Amino acid sequence: TMVSSGLPLPQAIGIIAEQATSKGLQAVLRQVREDVSSGGNFSEALAKHPRAFNSLYVNMVKAGEQGGNLDTILERLSSYMEKAQALKSKIVGAMMYPLVIIVVMLGILVFLMVAVVPTFKDVFKSFNAKLPAPTLFLLWMSDTMLNNYLVLIAGVVGLVFGYKMFSNTEYGAKTLDAISLKLPLFGDMLRK
Repeated sequence: TMVSSGLPLPQAIGIIAEQATSKGLQAVLRQVREDVSSGGNFSEALAKHPRAFNSLYVNMVKAGEQGGNLDTILERLSSYMEKAQALKSKIVGAMMYPLVIIVVMLGILVFLMVAVVPTFKDVFKSFNAKLPAPTLFLLWMSDTMLNNYLVLIAGVVGLVFGYKMFSNTEYGAKTLDAISLKLPLFGDMLRK
């Protein structure tokens, strides 16, 4: 809006930087403003900050610069980003209920395995009977959770950390995106 009303681009970026609530975004916008003020292209200044401005954003701005209609492109990008954010908020809101259910379910499972199953272990020992394989597996899982909880916690933390590291690589991001798009229920929703 500021660009289409005739405000110089560096000044418009400066105003947006002052209004930004995130310190990181303020720093990025100040750097972009410096680059544009020193004679650089707006798209090249944005491209230096891929975490803040994705390739679609940078290429659209580049097309706007070359076509002489930067204000129109920026308005389209703004509209697109608002719609994408609204859709993302709806998806996150829709996923909260299943996520809460899963967390509660896991909490109940851990409680049962740590508090309830060990009491049955003593009862089963008093029977002196041969137990079926599923019952033996359940008792083994309970013992493992009780006796090796630090190893299990370290394993979960390691898996989360490994997932984060893998997803931050280009190959990892592409692989995880391909897998997530093939998921039975969620793949179609993510694609849309």
